[in-house]
Amino acid sequence: MGDAAAAYEGEIYGGCSCTLAQADVEKNTNKFFMLRLVKHKKKYRVLSRSGRVGATGSQWKEEANFSSGKRAVARFSSIFNEKTGNDWYDPEKWVPKANKFTFLETVPEEGPFGLLLLNPDSIGGLNFDPREMPLGRLSKNQILLGLKALFAVEMAYQTKASDELKMKAMSLFYTRYPCNVGGNRKKLLLLGRPAVAELREALSLTLRMLWKAIINKSD
Repeated sequence: MGDAAAAYEGEIYGGCSCTLAQADVEKNTNKFFMLRLVKHKKKYRVLSRSGRVGATGSQWKEEANFSSGKRAVARFSSIFNEKTGNDWYDPEKWVPKANKFTFLETVPEEGPFGLLLLNPDSIGGLNFDPREMPLGRLSKNQILLGLKALFAVEMAYQTKASDELKMKAMSLFYTRYPCNVGGNRKKLLLLGRPAVAELREALSLTLRMLWKAIINKSD
């Protein structure tokens, strides 16, 4: 059952597993919330883990446990709804909500993909490593959403938008593409178009490598 297995036995039940993110550059917010429903024998446990993206020491904790799968799913969905403002049972209508967490689309990790993405020299100007994907490997679609948000940051600099609009765009980027920037607010700031362009190239290369890995796997 992945990373939750370190503390709790069992398997993910009913597809109830999600990873959420929330970032606000102005408030130095860069946090995540993971939610899992695990079944072991006749016990159903709702587990959560949360903290700052990239920080160590975060542990899984039990939100609730049940002898009924139906009640456990109801509890899981209730927590998801509370955290995101969206209905777990209606994913087609999930949309980002202000001051709420946003759902991240992740995929199972297979092999050392993240270690092979970039030449270290190509990220020397950034204050973090975009290869890390600290919340798990993001899907191609999720990376594209991150790129779209990054284009908005670049456009904000190009049009000389207000600092407020720039930080709002940066917040959306970090929500869609969580990065380990440590605890310093300054590291959340993408200072200037060169840094944004460098990050955009890094994400574009990530996508190309991901696509290449998919093609090679299908051969």
